[in-house]
Amino acid sequence: MKVPHIFDFVEINPVILAAEHPENNWLPAVVFGGGLVVLGIGMMIGHSRSWKRQQADASVDDLDRIHYANRFRRRMQTSALIAIVGALLAVGDIFIWRFGPAVSTVFWLLILLLVCWVALLGVGDMTAIQSHSRNRLADLEAQRHVLEQELEAIRARSGARPVNGERHRQSGDDSS
Repeated sequence: MKVPHIFDFVEINPVILAAEHPENNWLPAVVFGGGLVVLGIGMMIGHSRSWKRQQADASVDDLDRIHYANRFRRRMQTSALIAIVGALLAVGDIFIWRFGPAVSTVFWLLILLLVCWVALLGVGDMTAIQSHSRNRLADLEAQRHVLEQELEAIRARSGARPVNGERHRQSGDDSS
């Protein structure tokens, strides 16, 4: 015969129910989850402000604008997922244990999957920035090379001497 438990007869607020079980210390999860929510929302606000400034900047070319748009999308998704994970941590740790171990396991695996997705988005963002920076530096190096050749041609035509201790390049002198 099953002995009735007091919670079988009375509908009690789940927060009180969770708090009365000493093995379920939900307060750290609520504090940490709330901190993640605040962090995620704060990052989203910062990304939005930065994106608005970049959109208003007339000196940004089309390649950079596309890069910034993609970066904004990735970072907003990452920040939103951080806030969602924080909310799930806070709320889930209080309520999820009432539904048994199977539901709790699926819930925590879902949170783990979301955290892995955040990590993948972070790696993707880092890789995209590295690739974009490398391409832009290559473009600048090509522009520098063209400008140096133009400068050499102007100096050769005018007979100008190098300034500030520069060494005048001879044709075929590739050391720089």
